[in-house]
Amino acid sequence: MCPLSCNFLGRIASPPGISLIDYPGRVAALVFFQGCNFRCPYCHNHSLITAGPGESDEDVLSRLREMRRLADALVITGGEPTWGEGLIPFIEKAAGLGYQVKLDTNGSRPGLLEELLDRSCLAYVAMDLKHTPEKYPEACGVQADLDDIRRSVEIIREKAPAYEYRTTLVPGMHTAEDVSEIIRSFSLGEGTPYFLQKYIPREGTGFPAWGLKEWQEMTAVFRPLAHIGIREDL
Repeated sequence: MCPLSCNFLGRIASPPGISLIDYPGRVAALVFFQGCNFRCPYCHNHSLITAGPGESDEDVLSRLREMRRLADALVITGGEPTWGEGLIPFIEKAAGLGYQVKLDTNGSRPGLLEELLDRSCLAYVAMDLKHTPEKYPEACGVQADLDDIRRSVEIIREKAPAYEYRTTLVPGMHTAEDVSEIIRSFSLGEGTPYFLQKYIPREGTGFPAWGLKEWQEMTAVFRPLAHIGIREDL
């Protein structure tokens, strides 16, 4: 699968919006990059997997200038922002407007991630861990390079000013035993911020919603652990 050949403004799907939940403790502008190298069957942003017509240069930057009156942070999500071209120049322009930048990523491009952190482009990184190493292909829909995933986990741990790892738990795909194995396999022990996110059905995905009892049973053993957070209403 070849990287997208387009600039950063061609990859932004729609005008920036405002988010109160995507950057902990901050009011954030929010942009969605089109294009992704994964094919997660439960993806709630599946319309962004392939690239279509994007926003214009002037419109995106003008909107971000206006939003600085409301937001001091910017969340870049997708799709997969690190797949394809244009992420670094976009972040540089955003930082020039005074934004603290948070990146959401699947961790498949550790080299670019390390470059961004070495250049002090990112204030916060959130990395999705899709499943246990054995079941990663089932969750992400492709044969992901687990060496790249592991390297990204370590790069974030070592270099990100603030960070989190997270797993979206899907009925019929994840079990409590799987979560324990994810924690073990990626060394997400005490002191490592890790969030379990409740899958919410979206149009176009074929998985059911969690039942109340099933969700409580799935997360019961993890709720007492201080470094693990539970997100239920994303």
